Amino acid sequence: IQSVEVAELTRNILIDWIPIFEDKQVDYDIDIPEQPVRVRLDMDSYMRIVNNLIQNVIAHSHADKIKIALSKKENNMELLLADNGVGIEKEDLKHIFERLYKCDKGRSEKGSGLGLSIVHQLVEKMGGSITVESLPGKGTEFMLLFPLES
Repeated sequence: IQSVEVAELTRNILIDWIPIFEDKQVDYDIDIPEQPVRVRLDMDSYMRIVNNLIQNVIAHSHADKIKIALSKKENNMELLLADNGVGIEKEDLKHIFERLYKCDKGRSEKGSGLGLSIVHQLVEKMGGSITVESLPGKGTEFMLLFPLES
C-alpha cells in the first residue's frame, strides 16, 4: 500500500476499455478531474477492482450506457460506476458481494460468481468501502470510497 495518484491511474485503466465500449456500442461518460487525487492504496488491487467492475457491466448488465466519475467528497475519493442495464433484483442485491453468488434473472450465464466478492475484499483490505444501488430495468450504480491521503 502506497501513495497513488488515482486520477491519472484511473484514466490509464479506462484507455484500454474505450475500444471495447465502442465495439460493444456502449456509450461512455467519463469524468475524471485534471488535478491530482492522492490516495493510499495498492495499485494492482485498485486496477483489478476497476477492471472487475467494468467487466461486470460489459458481461452481465446488457447496458448501452456507462458512466464513470471520480471526485473528491469531503475526505474521500469517490469513484462512481453507473450503467443503464437490466439492474439487479432487491433480493440479489443483499448477496451481491458474497462468494459464488450469481444473479440469474436476465443476466448472462457466464461468470464464476467471484468477481464482486473479490472486489469487495480488495476494497475493504485497502480501507475503502463499496456500496451498490440498483433498480431492475433501470440500471446499477457502484460507489467506491477511499480516504484521501492527508
